[in-house]
Amino acid sequence: SGELEGSASHEWQVIQNKDIQDALKQLPPMQFKVFVLSRFDGLSYQEIADYFKISIKTVEGHMSRALRKLRESLAHLLILFLVWWMH
Repeated sequence: SGELEGSASHEWQVIQNKDIQDALKQLPPMQFKVFVLSRFDGLSYQEIADYFKISIKTVEGHMSRALRKLRESLAHLLILFLVWWMH
């Protein structure tokens, strides 16, 4: 039973990772860069604004649009997860 759960968990992780990678690849270049610098590299919006020589409002706009697109692209993962989890 534990082995099956581990296998199912690994399958879910592979599906999730591929879907997340695909969704990130669909972002426009600047949205992708801002998202990665913020979420993966831990930079503040001010640091990102300084790096690209843009305003914080512009950074916020890029992040807002990136998050909206990612939510839309990954909504199916919630349904897949719930179906997987209930079995």
